[in-house]
Amino acid sequence: MRKGNMMGGGKGANHFKRRLVSREPMLGTFVKVPAPQNSEILGLEGFDFVVLDEEHAPWDRGTLDHALLACKAYDIAGLAG
Repeated sequence: MRKGNMMGGGKGANHFKRRLVSREPMLGTFVKVPAPQNSEILGLEGFDFVVLDEEHAPWDRGTLDHALLACKAYDIAGLAG
């Protein structure tokens, strides 16, 4: 079960950065399907971050914005790259 608040009152970007700098183990994956539902599901499943893979998938500004908003809502760090 996902820890924290599902609708955005969670840890945020500073928590992710702090864990990254301290080299804590985290769970993440690359997402190539340009849709916000993927980020929501991964956030609910307990992932710490997703990389929205703009290089190898057809993301555009709109789909990227929606996916990043879903990341924020489901307390998962969204990294665009």
